[in-house]
Formats: sequence, structure tokens, C-alpha cells
Amino acid sequence: MQKHLSVAALTGALLVTGLGVTTAPATAASSDIVTVSPSTRLTDTQQLLELINAHRRTKGLAPVKYSATLSQIAQGQSDRLVREEVIDHTDTFMTDPRAGSWNAVGEIHAVSWQVSVHDLMNWWKGSTAHNKVLTDPRMQVIGIGLTYADGSLAGDGDPWRLAGTVASYGYPDGMAPTDARESVTTAPSGSTAPSAPSAPSVTPVGPFVDVPAHHQFAAEVSWVKQRGLLNGWRDGTFRPGLPIERGAMAAVAYRMAGSPGYTAPADSAYRDVAPGDPFYKEIHWAKAQGLLNGWRDGTFRPTTPIARDATAALLYRTAGSPYYSAPATSSFSDLAPGNQFYKEIHWLQASGITTGWKDGTFRPRASTNRDAMSAFLHRFSSR
Repeated sequence: MQKHLSVAALTGALLVTGLGVTTAPATAASSDIVTVSPSTRLTDTQQLLELINAHRRTKGLAPVKYSATLSQIAQGQSDRLVREEVIDHTDTFMTDPRAGSWNAVGEIHAVSWQVSVHDLMNWWKGSTAHNKVLTDPRMQVIGIGLTYADGSLAGDGDPWRLAGTVASYGYPDGMAPTDARESVTTAPSGSTAPSAPSAPSVTPVGPFVDVPAHHQFAAEVSWVKQRGLLNGWRDGTFRPGLPIERGAMAAVAYRMAGSPGYTAPADSAYRDVAPGDPFYKEIHWAKAQGLLNGWRDGTFRPTTPIARDATAALLYRTAGSPYYSAPATSSFSDLAPGNQFYKEIHWLQASGITTGWKDGTFRPRASTNRDAMSAFLHRFSSR
């Protein structure tokens, strides 16, 4: 595996029935490892466990349980990755006596340039080798190791901020670790230890290098990223101030609907969208659903930014075009009764999805930026 890649995470996976692997010599320093609060580590670990089991459910697989004992093994390996600045495997996860008498075993690593467990999970899901470990039906219990780094490792200056290791195990009946549990934040079965609070559903972390934790819409951007509604670029950016294009918005609507089965027509309905173009299927699906239409000249204009009023109309239609009586007097100084999408914009406001600007305007013809769209989608799903 190449050590340096022009992406936000580096990954390694190993699913074994018994083979030896070796480690590389250390080049970094223990000082690269950053200490975080126990609550941060607990929240991130719980979130990663939930992501893994959500992915397994999509494959019809039983969830895996969490073991603090196995996590000690995984933690040792994630620490090693940072100390040695490597993405490789040793045989420790197989030979460590704390692993017990397993009959199936696998290990996966990922390194993120951000403090985001979603990055780790996205790379594992996108790799055949990693996904094989995640979705192995034999696996029953996992250990999770998370090592936080300073973003500039001593050896080669690698910008790692989070290293993650998952060690997965299957066991004969009755041989699983006694501390196996369904949640990081609950006690093992039969224990009287108190439960810790569950991790929040939306964690306001910095999901992209250009969306830090203090960004106005950090939580909402995290939410759309987690659900695969809006993605970033390979350089780790989200580009929150960039307008979202109509073609990309068709794809978002399609994903919000659960990416349903749909066969796009062989001949395009639009003269500026050809088979094989980005989002060809999603654009035609949106048309078939009556969510996004083209212009009278036969174009769809897929790279044109979607305006705020058109976004209101799209979300109104996505909601099923519910009955709504718009007010006789506009709530916005730049929107009058009779204006295009007057009803849909006021429905958006009444549903708590938008408030407009502090100066009393809605700016219907302004482009909808990617961070604002993230907020719209999150509020739409929570209405």
C-alpha cells in the first residue's frame, strides 16, 4: 500500500485464516499522540459502533457487540500506526491472548486528516477489502481503537488527526469475551453498572477541513455527510459557500428518497443532458417525480446553481405538496403575492425550514449554497 495518498484517509485491511505480517520501523514519536477527554473518546467510539452496525443492517446482518477487552488490542494497534507512521498489520490481533479462542478474525485501519469517525467509515465502506471485514457474517464482537494525532507527525509531517483500528472476531458458542455488550455506553449483560448517556444523533464536530466545529452549520453538514446526501471533495473540503448545482440537487433529492430503483430512459428528455453525464439517472428520476423540471427550450441546465425559490419548491414537492394556504401579506420584503413560488417559500418558513435574512428579505433568486442546503435538509427531515 502506498503510504502517501492525495485523499483524506489512508486505509488498510486484513481478513485472515492464519498468516504472518510484520511491522515497519518506527519513524514518528509518541508526542504526536494527542490526549482527548474521556467523553470525546466515548462519543466517537459509540458513534463508530453505530455506523458499523447500521451498515451491517443494510446487508441483513446481525449487529456486532463491543468489547472493552478487545478494544485494548485495537487501541494498541491504532497507537502504533501513529507512532510508526505506517498503515500495516502485525499479527498481534490474532496472537494476543486477550482475544481468546476465536474462529474468525479480521482487522481494518484507516487514518483521517480530520477528527471524524465518518471519514474512517466512508473509506472502509468504499473499499472491497475493508467492506469484507465489516460485513463478514461470522463476526460477533469487535474492539475499537481511536488514536488522536496532532496533524503534523514528527517523521514525515503527515497530516493525520485520527487513526482508527477495528479488530473483529467470531467465536464458538460460549467463547466470546464476557464484557461483550451492545453499546459502548452500557454495561455488559448481567452487570449492575450504570449506563452512560447515549451519544447525540448529530455531533457538532468539524466534518471537513473547511467546516470547523465552530461553523454556523457544522452540525448540519455533519448530518448530511453521515447520511450520504452531500459529499465533499478528495482534498477534504466541503466548500460550504459554493452554490449547489441543479444536477447535484437532483442527486440529493434521489438520495433523500432512499435511492429507489429506477431505469433512466435511453434517450434524454433534455438536449443538454446526455446519457453518461453526471447525475443523468437522478435528473430523469426527479423529472419523473415532478420534483425538478427543465426550461421551455428543452434544457435542464444541470450546472446552473439552484435558486432559493426553486429550492423551496423542490422541498415542498418532496414533502408531497401538502395543503397550505399562504398568507395574504408576505413575510418577506422582497417577495410579493403572485411571485413565483410565493406559496412554497411561505410553506418553507411555516415548516421551520427557513427564516430568511435578518434584514427581512428571502432573496428568492439568490443561489442556494451548500452549507445552507445542509441546514434546509436537516430541518426538512426534522419537521
